Amino acid sequence: MKKRLLWLVATAGVVGLSFTPVHAGTSQTTLVVGAEVIADCKVVGGALDFGSYVTGQSKDHEAVGSIDYEGCLIGSVVLELSGGQSGSIADRAMLDGNGKKLKYQIYRDAGYSQVWGQGSGAHSINLTKAGGGSVEVYGRIPGRQSVARGNYSDTVSVTLMF
Repeated sequence: MKKRLLWLVATAGVVGLSFTPVHAGTSQTTLVVGAEVIADCKVVGGALDFGSYVTGQSKDHEAVGSIDYEGCLIGSVVLELSGGQSGSIADRAMLDGNGKKLKYQIYRDAGYSQVWGQGSGAHSINLTKAGGGSVEVYGRIPGRQSVARGNYSDTVSVTLMF
């Protein structure tokens, strides 16, 4: 009995050292790998500062500002501007702390002929390089406005669509 047990242990040891798995067949498939790349195109700031306006001055007072963007790809983007506190693109006004108004307008062009607004009044821009940049904003305060002295401001919402 001892010999048989010893032979079984010895045989199992030899078989264990030389064991090679036997395959019955193979199967193959594919691994689908993917990622969605999105643009992170966004407006990051902007300003239109008229500086000082003399109450009742006869000439229009004009200024140039900018809207800054970043993360955009080459192609077309559209920028819309709201009517600000007045709620009306056609009747934009800056307000002082007492509710007094100083009328002004924002334009898409240096000729001050295209009011910048929403929908058909939005500004479509063709970006020729990826990344960031700025778009000029043209503003005009019409002359002959007799308003009280003080600091006037407005907040206009900027919407970038890409």
